[in-house]
This record gives sequence, C-alpha cells and structure tokens, in this order.
Amino acid sequence: MATSRKKKDSWRTSEAKEQLMLDITAEVVTDDSDPQAVYDSRPELYHEFAFKNFKTNLKSLLKKVANQSTTPSRKKKVSWRKSEAKDQLELDIIAEVVTDDSEPQEVYDSRPELYYEFAFNNFNTNLKSLLKKVANQRSRAAFDAAAVDHDRSAHPFPARNGHGRLQWYDSEAKRLLWKDIDDGVYISSGPNKTKPINLWKSRPEYQLFELETFRNHIYQEIKSKKSRCYFKDKSRTWTHG
Repeated sequence: MATSRKKKDSWRTSEAKEQLMLDITAEVVTDDSDPQAVYDSRPELYHEFAFKNFKTNLKSLLKKVANQSTTPSRKKKVSWRKSEAKDQLELDIIAEVVTDDSEPQEVYDSRPELYYEFAFNNFNTNLKSLLKKVANQRSRAAFDAAAVDHDRSAHPFPARNGHGRLQWYDSEAKRLLWKDIDDGVYISSGPNKTKPINLWKSRPEYQLFELETFRNHIYQEIKSKKSRCYFKDKSRTWTHG
C-alpha cells in the first residue's frame, strides 16, 4: 500500500529561506561562503531542497541582501554595548540558562533574531566577557550579602525610608502580592483583567502604600514572575533538549 508523501514546502514560504536570510544578514553566510558547506550546515532545513535549487536561491538572497544594504534607508547597526542582544544574554547568564559549560554555537543559535546581528566570533568573545563579568558580580554580591546580614543583625532594616514612607522591601504587602499573583487572584491581561485599585482595596496591608506606588510594584512583580517562568522553561529546554 502506498504511503502518503509529505507535501513539500515551497522555497518562498519555507523556514529554510527565512533561516538563510537571517544567516546572510548576520554575515554568517557571505559571498565567500562555499555553497555546499552552507547547504550542509543546516541539513534539517536545507536538505529538503535539491542542492542545485538551493544554490540558485542562495545567490538570489545574497544579491537581495547586498542591494538592501546599499539603500539609503539601511538601519543603523547597533553596537553590542547598547544592544538588546547583550541585555538578553546577560539575563540568561544571571538565570544560569547560559553557563561556562554551554556550547557557544548553541547559545548563538538559541536567539537568532538577536544574536545573528553580530558575527559569531565577536559574539563568542562577548559571551566569555559576560560570563566573567557575572561571575565577578556574584562573588562581590556574596561578600556584600554576608556583610549586609551581619549589619542587619546589629542594625535591623528600618520599616520606613528617609521620607517616612513604608519600605516595600521585606514588607508583608510584597509577600502577599507574590501570593496573589501566583494564586491567580491578580490577572494581568485578558477580558478578566484585574484593576490594580481593586487589588489594592482587597487587603489592608496594600493600603499602607499609596495606590500609585502599589500599582508600580504590581507591574514590577508581574515582570519578575514572567522572567522567572521563562528562565525555568528555558532551563528545562537546555537540560532535556
């Protein structure tokens, strides 16, 4: 009995074309690249197409990107120091999604929309620098934390700041907000979205803080929760992927 053959994707709408365009834009693939080597670099994508056709499409994309780069409207290249790629990589290192044991090429390929803007050799150098920077920060943080713990035991953390306002740090309101977010009491989006003022009115601990201050803390904690969830998922991907 004949088996049903998977319908072949057209090059124009394929993931292979999108990936090749990213690689060319990031200068991972250039005019000097060997077509066969490029074709074999991502067999799960490119080998779906005959090499002769792939080679023709490669030349067309190289020409297209070259023409785009000569237009007056070309986007100004962002420096690594000010880039979203650097910020994201540093977050991944802090969250231990990326570690000293991570394979640089795998890290580079994990976020092509950010990292492919930079040549791999430069990215690898920046990766090493950030790993070293975060390691040094952790060492200093551990030392500082020990010093802070010692100072707090002698001088308890004040409940109010210099302006007489309650401190959010270590407050019961902060702990309860974490719980309400985790328990789904506060819904940040969708048709059933919770209004900050309603949550603020729900607990006397919240009302110890001004509404505007409390609202800002809600947004901060939601952002923090999303980051934690992302890093947990990413860690599982890297561990089991």
